[in-house]
Amino acid sequence: GAGTSGGVSANWMSEQVNVASDSRKPDALVSAYTEGRNPVDALADEYSMRLRNGESPSVDEFVQRLPKHEDAIRALFPSIAMMERISEKDHSEHQIVQQAVRLTDSLPQVLGDFRIVREIGRGGMGIVYEAEQQSLRRRVALKIVSPLAAVSEHQVVRFRREAEAAAGLHHTNIVPVFGIGEADGVHYFAMQLIDGIPLSKFIQSTRTDVY
Repeated sequence: GAGTSGGVSANWMSEQVNVASDSRKPDALVSAYTEGRNPVDALADEYSMRLRNGESPSVDEFVQRLPKHEDAIRALFPSIAMMERISEKDHSEHQIVQQAVRLTDSLPQVLGDFRIVREIGRGGMGIVYEAEQQSLRRRVALKIVSPLAAVSEHQVVRFRREAEAAAGLHHTNIVPVFGIGEADGVHYFAMQLIDGIPLSKFIQSTRTDVY
């Protein structure tokens, strides 16, 4: 609490001479006392750095190195660990987004037997393109795994199951699936291309007419 923090700032100066002259003390503490820093702050910096380096240091280790400030260390260090986990998560998500952008930008104009013509639409799981199946000289709708989903093996499996399930359906109101495949690390399946407007635009137009 406030009493603990006050104790740290009030008492640490009294330890400076003895610890600074003790060659057995860890470097972080020797440097802290030499530079006139609060030793808890010095250990907090070291704890944070070790977490960033992938280590899993225990709070007990730091308590043993500075037992007089056990209360302050035990109060502070769990918060540091939580903040480092949040920071690592944000960094990982940023890397995934950047990877998705690179994958989208680097999408080849030809995937296997299909030549990409234009993007039709996209959703959470995939992106749909108009494409030409070159061997049969026909236009198709080519759905690929979204770059964001492609980084997850689980999402790729879901995508393939969707394609296999759709391929097993036969109905006049269901677009037939011509085939599934993978090219240049991109998973896709080809469907019949139907001219028209997206369902979202149709729904929006009907709402406009109603109101």
